[in-house]
Amino acid sequence: MDKVHIGTDYFDASINRIAATAIGARSARKALMLAMLRPIDELKKLEYDGNTTKRLALLEEVKMMPAGFVWDYFCETQGVAGREWIMNLSTR
Repeated sequence: MDKVHIGTDYFDASINRIAATAIGARSARKALMLAMLRPIDELKKLEYDGNTTKRLALLEEVKMMPAGFVWDYFCETQGVAGREWIMNLSTR
């Protein structure tokens, strides 16, 4: 990760730009987390072995992993709000 640079662009004139940047940054971190939770070694082995059926089945099972719990734990350990920050947003 030390060699990776991630650029984001969240411009929407209809919403608060600071909020859009914060939401986009959180989404980018979630995407990285989901990528790191994926069982890449096993998927590569299945691909190499030609077992595409099992690879597809595993990819479908990964979608149901409790990634939300991992995200909540990460937020808690970093001292930032998990899902509860949404409750504090105004309605406009």
